[in-house]
Amino acid sequence: MWLRDIMDRESGAMVSYNPQERFSFDARPSDRSISRRFSSSGLYVNGIRIKKEQVSDLLNSAENNDLRGAARYLNSLVQQNIGGPEDVPSLVKLLDRVVRKNVDKLSSDAQSRFLSFMTLARYEAEVIAGSYQGAFIPPEDLITLLPAKGTYLSVATGPGDDIRKMKSLLPEATFIGVDISEEMVARALKEDPNGIYGMADAQQLPFKYSLFDGVVMLNALDRIPNPRKALYEVSRVLKAGGTFIVGNCNPLQYEKEVSGGVTLTYVPLENRISSMEEALQVAGCKVLDTRFDLPWNIETIADGKEPLLVDLAVGRRY
Repeated sequence: MWLRDIMDRESGAMVSYNPQERFSFDARPSDRSISRRFSSSGLYVNGIRIKKEQVSDLLNSAENNDLRGAARYLNSLVQQNIGGPEDVPSLVKLLDRVVRKNVDKLSSDAQSRFLSFMTLARYEAEVIAGSYQGAFIPPEDLITLLPAKGTYLSVATGPGDDIRKMKSLLPEATFIGVDISEEMVARALKEDPNGIYGMADAQQLPFKYSLFDGVVMLNALDRIPNPRKALYEVSRVLKAGGTFIVGNCNPLQYEKEVSGGVTLTYVPLENRISSMEEALQVAGCKVLDTRFDLPWNIETIADGKEPLLVDLAVGRRY
């Protein structure tokens, strides 16, 4: 399958293509009318630095709904500051300080996007430092229910652990993985050099309508500024009769308390999903199966070991 044949040329995305079928795209912001410029001072924590120009670029990306642009800025920021695992705690403290000093400058919608950017930077730092461990994989009995020769998309695939597992069980199927994190995509390609992975915003997938036989989205709904929009995108690219596997830790982590007693809100109340069954409903799917309290053990330098529980739901597109 050639990626040039499945990309949506009307989605506002610019797609680059090469014969190895690896791809990336720059999402065009849905609203370029905002021209506000922000001013900020640079910050330092234990030798870790963010320049005032970088903060201003991130604030403008949040206000302009330019998630792809923010991903580039953040990757550059993390690359210049992370030499090893010992640098991660200082960068996390720096990011929290950037949020506290600047989030009130933004409109309410932009605030959630800005917090999403900061979360992305934390994950980028852990991946670059080699300290991010613990992807969640769907149960094998659910994977083997999928058609053996289908075409499947993993949204927010992270390092691609879910795709590699599905490939081992469905060797004749075609899998595509997308993630907004450049470092996650690089890690996925390192582990699976012949795989098809690329950078994409879950809220603006660069694919044509009714393309995939199945879509998988795991532990992403509480980190996407508008998860409802992401679920609408799943509905758009999923074939009628196609399968949607969606899962997230329970409770969903829409908020996080950081140093100084400040609570960060990643997803506005009006955009939140309360359950995986509701996620299927929003995506236009009939519930086929549900699983509750599946174990997920994740470990990072910033948060240590987190034994979490995941709720999972499987649906069929109407």
